[in-house]
Amino acid sequence: MSKWIYNNYQFYETGALSKFIREQAKSGYEFSGAIGNFLDIMKFKYKGKSAQDYYVAFRNRWDDEIDNEIANIKISNQNDSQIVYEGYLYTIVKSANPEKLKKLEAKQNSLLGIPIKRRLLPVAFWLVISIVSYFIKLLWLKEMSFSLFLSPIILITFIFYFIADLHDYFAGKGFLSNGKIYFCERSKFKNIMFRIADVIKLCLFICFAYSSAFYMLQTNDQLERYYILTLWIIYLVGSYIARLKDQRFYISLLQADMFITFFVF
Repeated sequence: MSKWIYNNYQFYETGALSKFIREQAKSGYEFSGAIGNFLDIMKFKYKGKSAQDYYVAFRNRWDDEIDNEIANIKISNQNDSQIVYEGYLYTIVKSANPEKLKKLEAKQNSLLGIPIKRRLLPVAFWLVISIVSYFIKLLWLKEMSFSLFLSPIILITFIFYFIADLHDYFAGKGFLSNGKIYFCERSKFKNIMFRIADVIKLCLFICFAYSSAFYMLQTNDQLERYYILTLWIIYLVGSYIARLKDQRFYISLLQADMFITFFVF
């Protein structure tokens, strides 16, 4: 018996992801594979008993020392440590003797903090700018448009994610150190909020894809068709670049909202 679990852990939650995989192992479900370069879907196989192995999800190309240790495990094929998954973004290692893995995990967790000045302050700034721009555009156009309908939904989705992180920070799931916020576990509230936001985001994408395709088929204006096609190309390229750059971070929603507010009518 096996189960598939959708993974929406953010780049700064690798410690929480590792803990989740270990909790599954303790309940009898061992990690057995994944779909997608970003561990989008994780597969767990039921073993019928609590597993004793210690699992850690390591970020690839995040730290040279960690990368070298993972390479040594792969080359030497150590009996006490084994690579159970190796993808573009993650390498998952399990070990019956976890002391060395715990040291590497502690180092990785120390590198995965969110810098307040470099990350959160710009987010707060662009969030305010986005809201102000929305109302200015609403007063200027004096009627609802595609972007004015889409923009607040994107902002609400972003706020769902943001509130979930704030909740976990004040609930003690995260902590502040040297100007950085660290998250090493998740609450049930955050899981629920992230799943709701994920559903809204998926619905937005489907609606946008359907409406733009329907409009392109209905209109005879080649310039409008070219405009919609250009928007799609910019969106897809921008989303892919943002995903590689931020490596799974919902801040990309805010970037998308800024693009829609300023460039889509």
